[in-house]
Amino acid sequence: MTADRDRPLSGTQRILVVEPDVLVRVLVAQYLRECGLLVIEAIDAAEAMVVHGSAFDIDVTLINVLTMGDNSGFDLARRIRSINPQARVVLTSNVGNMAREIRQLCSGGETGASRRGAMLEQRLRRLLR
Repeated sequence: MTADRDRPLSGTQRILVVEPDVLVRVLVAQYLRECGLLVIEAIDAAEAMVVHGSAFDIDVTLINVLTMGDNSGFDLARRIRSINPQARVVLTSNVGNMAREIRQLCSGGETGASRRGAMLEQRLRRLLR
C-alpha cells in the first residue's frame, strides 16, 4: 500500500463505483455520498470505461472483482491504468473487504464513520445472502 492509496478522499473528489448488483451499488454509493464524496455509478466494465473516457476526472474506481465475473474486474483495472497510469483503483473481493475499503475512503476524520461503516457492512451482508 502506498500513502496515496491510503489517503482518505475529500468531497471535491470523484469516486466511480462499478457494481452490477443494483442494491449493493446504490447502498455503497449512498454511503459514500453521505461521506461527502461525489459518486458516479457504473453497472459494468463497459460503462466504467465510458466514464473514464469522458470529461470526468475520476479520483478512485471501486471494483468488486467477484461480481464482475471471469477476472473482468482485473481486466477493467488494467484498462483503466492503460489510459491513466496514476489512477487509484480499489479492487475488493468480498463484502468485508468492500466495507473496509469504503470506510477507509471515507475516514477523513469524520466522527461516526466507523459505526456507519460497520452498519454498511451488515447491510451489504444481508443483501448478498
